Amino acid sequence: MSGGTQSNRPPGTFQVFQNDLGRVYVWIRRQYAGFINWVFDITREGGYRRRNYLLIVGLILWTGAAFIGSEIPWEMMFRQPLIFLFEIGKAYASPAVLRHVLVVLVAYRLTYRFAAIYLDDIFELNNLTIAQRFISQAAFARQYGAIVIKDGSISPESAGSPVFRIGGPGIAILHMENAAVFEKIDGTPHILSARDGSKLLESFERLRQVIDLRDQVMDLNITGRSR
Repeated sequence: MSGGTQSNRPPGTFQVFQNDLGRVYVWIRRQYAGFINWVFDITREGGYRRRNYLLIVGLILWTGAAFIGSEIPWEMMFRQPLIFLFEIGKAYASPAVLRHVLVVLVAYRLTYRFAAIYLDDIFELNNLTIAQRFISQAAFARQYGAIVIKDGSISPESAGSPVFRIGGPGIAILHMENAAVFEKIDGTPHILSARDGSKLLESFERLRQVIDLRDQVMDLNITGRSR
């Protein structure tokens, strides 16, 4: 009887705290994973979002450095607005502020170049320009390149495109009597034809095969025995 009574006893305060702590930990991990997926979203909308936030953060840092490192005559804001705006412009363009802005730009440029070098090594491109263009497309949705398919093959001008060498994001343009098979990042096949016109490719969506839909003439040598 004592054992049954003890098993029906409600959990203590420490046990409740442990259970709640475990649930809070799981919730925090879910929120963190969702935030990481939101920041590094590989869609076009994610690229636009990163570009806008980069510009906003850069402007905030520049403004903070200008207002902290300079003496702004706030008393002229309403009495002499033109002179006040001129002083604000001087604060933004002062050598002390531009020095900090230059450090941030150099760090950004070095990070951008190191990422391009790493990408160039992974895909064996031997061309940093293609790697840099791909990072610009994938990270900030800028300067989307195109891959043109005609006459049953890739057009010569598309041979150096990051869309062909690495994959999307980018634009696929198919001429008449052509079809193409692309593969998405999860392995899903994506078939396009000339009827689709210009089609936006997802990030890391790669071309696997071009199909010529024109009438084909082939010579076949068949050895067989009939009845």
